[in-house]
Amino acid sequence: MGRIIILKIGGSVITEKDKPLTPRLEGIRSAAEAVAEFGEPLVLVHGAGSFGHFLAKKYGLSRHPSMASPEAVAEIRDSVMKLDSMVIEALRSKGVQVYWLQPFALYNIGGIHEKWKTILTNLIQQGISPISFGDVIPTSEGFRIISGDEIVRDLAELLHPVRVVFAMDVDGIYRNYRKDERPIEELSIEEAKRLAVDPVKIDVTGGMEGKLKEAIKIARIGINVHFTNGLKKEHLIKALKGKDHEGTLVKGKLLA
Repeated sequence: MGRIIILKIGGSVITEKDKPLTPRLEGIRSAAEAVAEFGEPLVLVHGAGSFGHFLAKKYGLSRHPSMASPEAVAEIRDSVMKLDSMVIEALRSKGVQVYWLQPFALYNIGGIHEKWKTILTNLIQQGISPISFGDVIPTSEGFRIISGDEIVRDLAELLHPVRVVFAMDVDGIYRNYRKDERPIEELSIEEAKRLAVDPVKIDVTGGMEGKLKEAIKIARIGINVHFTNGLKKEHLIKALKGKDHEGTLVKGKLLA
């Protein structure tokens, strides 16, 4: 199937997470430059950041399906699509050709259907980077938030990429971010399971704790997961290449 790498560009990289509906323009630009300089098509997913979490919290939406007003759904969708347009525009301005995939299309029968493996692989082989994003999607029980981290995990299970990279606004995963100067360099699955990280209260999708849980699920199927700083272009490029970088590696379990 060829070489596939999945990159999750965190909402903290591309938005001001403490300011509702505020883009982080230098972060969007830096991430786009890193993808362009890496020079190979990627499967891209980005978070909603402050374009999604504040509104989801306002309307009481979470990862669990619930009834929501038409106004709530429309407002959240309009917001995250505005952010997505900014990310796509930045990528294309750097020469990265992308193919937009709305999450509800990926999940229109509950999970990501096997047919998407062929579609996504063909896009990569033709030099096009498919891109999706955290969103609000319909289910049989109402609407729910689907996080970019969740999409990444499902895509990893489908595509079995050579690696998955989470780009964040910090250098990696810390035992204690307020005290430790450097992030943890490497974690086994068991070490990652035991690690306690500080939750982010405004993040309805679980924040760093949610990312680590999804990373563990990905590592269990034999895929290395890298956490690095998406605001530091060279660090992100090294992580995409699988080279030593400032950040944290969650080691994929070797499968028999």
